Amino acid sequence: MPASAASPELAAPATRPSTVSRYPQPRRGIDPDRARGWLRRVWPVVWVQRRIFVFGVIAGFLSTAATVLVPVTVGGGIDAITDDESPTPFVLVLAILAAARFGFGFLYRFSLFRAAHTIESDLRNLIYEKLTALSFGYWDRIQSGQVISRANTDIRSIQLLFAFGPLIAMQLVLLVVALVVMLLIDVPLTLIALSPLPLVFLVGVRLRNRIFPLSWV
Repeated sequence: MPASAASPELAAPATRPSTVSRYPQPRRGIDPDRARGWLRRVWPVVWVQRRIFVFGVIAGFLSTAATVLVPVTVGGGIDAITDDESPTPFVLVLAILAAARFGFGFLYRFSLFRAAHTIESDLRNLIYEKLTALSFGYWDRIQSGQVISRANTDIRSIQLLFAFGPLIAMQLVLLVVALVVMLLIDVPLTLIALSPLPLVFLVGVRLRNRIFPLSWV
């Protein structure tokens, strides 16, 4: 029995478009089990990039450590000047921390965004292969623009999740570590520094509620 007769939704091999891609094909595909959630189905594609993600996370922690050590080093330099000692060692440490912060910050952002864009590229290739395998009759029955639009939106959302999700998590880690260091240095001064945060949060929420809907237009 011909393939088109056995599966009317699939196009015959002779009618499928053939292209030569300049980019490597995905090494893993989507999990075919539809009973699983979307993340578990996409996970095989994500798992291929695990080494880049781990490298990016390690670089992110090192960048966070360098960032937190900057105010501690500045405080040590000020104390050295107050005690009539040379601040040169602290200046050298600050230069090293600045270089480490730049280097590790670049590496972890580059790694995470590279992995996220590779995942996006693999998903787009898989979607392309699936859509081009469907028959012409299938495309006559549905709104092709809706399918392409929703596929692009979903893939872009997944890319943003894996690109900015780790970055947001790293910022939360930085916030917690910095808060601990500030409390160890001076508790009253830490409370004074944190006092404007509730107002900043309320203003941020209000601006988000007004500005974010503009992206829907």
